[in-house]
Amino acid sequence: MGLCRMGFITSYLSTSFIAAFTTTGAIHIISSQIPNALGITIQPVNKPGKLIYVYNEIFKAFPNIHVATLLVSIICLIILVLVKDVINERCKNKMKMPIPIDFILVVVATIISYFAKFHDNFGIAVVGEIPARLPTPQLPRLSVDIIGHSAVVGTIVFVLTISMARLCEVKHGYSVDDNQELVAYGIANLGGSFFSCFPACVAPPRTIVLSTMGAKTTFSGMVSAVFVLLVIIFIGKYVESLPKAVLAAMIIAAIKNLLYQFKDLPMLWRVNRYDFVIFVGTVLSGVFIDFPYALYVGVQLCLLTVVVQSQKSTSYTIGKVEQEDRLLDQKTHYVPLSNPKIAIFRMESSLYFATSDKFIKELYKATFNPKAYRKQPDLNVEIIISQSKNNGNNDIGISLSKTNHENEKPVVPLTHIIIDCSSMNYIDMNGKKALIQINSEYKQVGVVVMLGNCTHFMKTFTEKSDLSEEIDMKNVYSDILDAYFAATH
Repeated sequence: MGLCRMGFITSYLSTSFIAAFTTTGAIHIISSQIPNALGITIQPVNKPGKLIYVYNEIFKAFPNIHVATLLVSIICLIILVLVKDVINERCKNKMKMPIPIDFILVVVATIISYFAKFHDNFGIAVVGEIPARLPTPQLPRLSVDIIGHSAVVGTIVFVLTISMARLCEVKHGYSVDDNQELVAYGIANLGGSFFSCFPACVAPPRTIVLSTMGAKTTFSGMVSAVFVLLVIIFIGKYVESLPKAVLAAMIIAAIKNLLYQFKDLPMLWRVNRYDFVIFVGTVLSGVFIDFPYALYVGVQLCLLTVVVQSQKSTSYTIGKVEQEDRLLDQKTHYVPLSNPKIAIFRMESSLYFATSDKFIKELYKATFNPKAYRKQPDLNVEIIISQSKNNGNNDIGISLSKTNHENEKPVVPLTHIIIDCSSMNYIDMNGKKALIQINSEYKQVGVVVMLGNCTHFMKTFTEKSDLSEEIDMKNVYSDILDAYFAATH
């Protein structure tokens, strides 16, 4: 994916989806640590509705909660929250670096557990033996059966990684090269596959810890990698007494900040309900079905909103301000027309199969329907008979008036219609046919159709397609005012 430059797919991941996806990941991570924090054992679950079954098992095991483990978890959580959210946060401007409470807690908890013999005296689960060796490298097992699963895992790894990267981008003000991330993860997993490693993926708890501690460069990753290597080879035997509850508390304390994104829901509802639906739909599918489904449903909702929004794109006419070279939306501004025989129309959408029919209908509604114009006469003759009281004679007057049947005919005939193409960054064959149709129909009633504010794509498309044979290229302009002044002469 990285070599094929497929990082562009992140363009289809909205901010609300990223927030929902990382929130769903946080819910799953915290849920996986609750048994360790409570000192209970539950059966592993790997089927749709995973979290429902997990919490059902947790509630069933409530009578078997290990009190000593629970106390360790509570004490560690209080210490972590107090130091991270109170001391480090409030005193960050006074300290050269945040207090590394996670590291301190691991060291202190391991020492206390070792000398107090937590596992032997209190039955508290500890990390246990860590093999002090690297696995022997060997060729990974290749099978056609795992291709589908590998694709799913790879996609989830990429989306979750980019989601966390986007959160850090906003917080720290830097940008991430999506294609570079794909190549990096590909290389990491390629190397790890010869050592039976788990697929490399972003670790949200560790990412949050590094973010709060102020890590700036990838050198922090080198330090972490060396430390993990030392743990595997030398230090592992010294942390065998570390209670699992301490690790669970550290993960929960680190990941809890991602749950704060639920606070954005009222704002999303007020500002953009499409984003609200994406957030809620992604979280619900990830929680009540399984984590991968948050990706499937969330991406589909993002794409669906694009289609729905294109169907609901606004359209309006624009008026030129008298004695000024300014154009204003007539929907929101009262603009006396400097030339009522010229209409400028804009629809804020690309012109393709999903919007072409609406484009024609909205244009007819904003101006007039040329088909109906040909069928109806311009003038209605009304004979008005009135009796004069003064001389008793009957005066016959003839009144000529123009009609406007449901906006199908303009009160004043138009000579030019200028289409503002500034929003048309994409046109397909349906859009081309729509432009040819309206040009032909208006031409038959003596109205010239002109194109203004044409984008580079629009001009190139017009020149390369047969649209240039239907529309005179002299009526295609890069600026809307140029088209307007050409229509007035």
